[in-house]
Amino acid sequence: MEEVIKCKYTYGYDFHEGLALVQNDQYLCGYIDCEGKEIVPFKYTHGSDFHEGLALVRNNQFFWGYINKEGKEISQFKYVYGSDFQEGMAAVQNFELLFGFIDKKGKEIIPCQYDDVYDFHEGLSRVKKGGKWIYINTNGDELIHEVNIDSYEENKKTNEFSNSDKLDENSDITRNSTKIKVKKKY
Repeated sequence: MEEVIKCKYTYGYDFHEGLALVQNDQYLCGYIDCEGKEIVPFKYTHGSDFHEGLALVRNNQFFWGYINKEGKEISQFKYVYGSDFQEGMAAVQNFELLFGFIDKKGKEIIPCQYDDVYDFHEGLSRVKKGGKWIYINTNGDELIHEVNIDSYEENKKTNEFSNSDKLDENSDITRNSTKIKVKKKY
């Protein structure tokens, strides 16, 4: 068996988009290519896999930010949390523990104002603000107002939800040509 990459790292992750996160004996992380060449310098305390050409990394002050495959930092290191890029956007959480979204250039497109968020799928993200879940698009426009699935049992008696749509557990909601299946949450 031929050794392709020398065993000089204390830990290594799987390859994603041609790079793997590895850790050296000083507990610093960097990225190598499939031939073992160090592409991103070992200066981060943690990192994630590359998605859509970008990876989330944590600096030595425990702030999170994003880098590209050449190791260039594309966002400020000012977040306490970040997600992988999905559909050109990544969720980030600020020190007030509010979530927003940045684009692939590191620009905060949707300000940190939500209590919780999900990644974008088919151009929509489910976000929680003030205890209510709504759907937003990649511009931050609220497209589908609350369908209070959490309180489904309470509303089941009247079959009415806070957005005045009449629904049952198998209903579809259509807004701006987007159909969303409402499922009962247990």
